[in-house]
Amino acid sequence: MSAGALDGIRVLEFSQIVAGPVAGIALSDFGADVVKVEPLEGESRRNSGAVVPNEGKYFQSLNRGKRSLTVDLSTPAGQHLIQRLVPGFDVVLINYRAGVAARMGIDYPTLAALHRAHPEHGEVAGAYARLLVTRSRFAEARTIARAAGPPAELRAEAAG
Repeated sequence: MSAGALDGIRVLEFSQIVAGPVAGIALSDFGADVVKVEPLEGESRRNSGAVVPNEGKYFQSLNRGKRSLTVDLSTPAGQHLIQRLVPGFDVVLINYRAGVAARMGIDYPTLAALHRAHPEHGEVAGAYARLLVTRSRFAEARTIARAAGPPAELRAEAAG
């Protein structure tokens, strides 16, 4: 198999449910080295439909082509570990709900400062890329529309 377009790109993924994991799959399919960070007990969906413990089909289908790393992000030691790892990655993919990344010390301002402190990594040195998959504005609009009652116009905008 030939190298993909993203060969040599390293991705640190903090994701769950569907959107973030699918983005990680796409990056992996194009050749990126994707490392998914999970809580110590593993992602909550690891055992969904599992025949073999911790290897449920739901989890497998959304995490193929990735390596896993378990870290307790609720502790200073876990956050420090991630801060030491981030400079070696080109992309950080996050799809936690609003405020969670900041609480865990993995929000963009925190991680970008760490990466800028070590800009000489890989073939994309100086071109730090970030990919944040957050809750979509469409979902936010849908929630607001439901609270306001029908009818309501829904618009989706790309988060950026």
